Amino acid sequence: MPSADAIPVPFAPWEIAKIEERRQAAVCSDLADECIDWAGGVAAFGGVGSWLNQAINGAMSGPVSREEVEAICQWFIDRRVEPKILLTTYSHPTLRQVLAEAGFTVCSLETLFVTDLTTMDEQQTQLPPGTRIERVDSADEDQVDAYSRFAAAIHFGSSESELHIDSFRRAVRHPRSIALLLLDDQTNDIVAACGCEGFENLGALWGGAVAPSHRRRGIQKALIHERLLLLRQAGMRWATISSDPSIGTERNAIRAGMRPAYTRLEMVRPGEGLVPSP
Repeated sequence: MPSADAIPVPFAPWEIAKIEERRQAAVCSDLADECIDWAGGVAAFGGVGSWLNQAINGAMSGPVSREEVEAICQWFIDRRVEPKILLTTYSHPTLRQVLAEAGFTVCSLETLFVTDLTTMDEQQTQLPPGTRIERVDSADEDQVDAYSRFAAAIHFGSSESELHIDSFRRAVRHPRSIALLLLDDQTNDIVAACGCEGFENLGALWGGAVAPSHRRRGIQKALIHERLLLLRQAGMRWATISSDPSIGTERNAIRAGMRPAYTRLEMVRPGEGLVPSP
């Protein structure tokens, strides 16, 4: 068996993290109702209960102080939402220390997977029989709304929450976005939805959602492959996807040849009367 030193390193995870966290910050800036610069990154607010309520890409290029953390906490508190700050493997060590001192706790943990698109298999995506892929026309209001309601129902358990639906509408209409629907050939019903975008030389996969009636049929794996193809064709070098531990996204990312790059922690500080964000 060759030594670790003899095995070529396929990517530099710290460089992937710099680009991906910049991308995440740009997404929040573009989609949120309010956004301010914070510690080299941004803090965003998309409404009480919105997933956009977070501070991201902070301390990726230098230290952060307790005063800066307390100031952004107050910014969130003034909007009646629980402060949430994202911490990554490559955040400056001061962020870990200050968040602990300020009473933050871990809310969730994600692994960021990456692949080199120049080495991927370019075979045509194999879809389940009786289904077809359609790209969402961002100018088609009915199609955008159908996508957004389906995605909101799968991701947040409600197709009636205008806050969540509107966040998907904004994502689909974003100029960097490619949104896809998987439709039943017979009924034209939506059975899955997903999206991706290019940013600098990196493409990101996001929003994968499969109807409960169509799970365990290889749909998520197929949609990962389709999006990787699209990003390669668009000239991206790298592609990323984030996943909670031990779920289908993680397994399918690994099956698609993606490898763990770094960890992202959502750190929160609950408070009386403050609304958590998903």
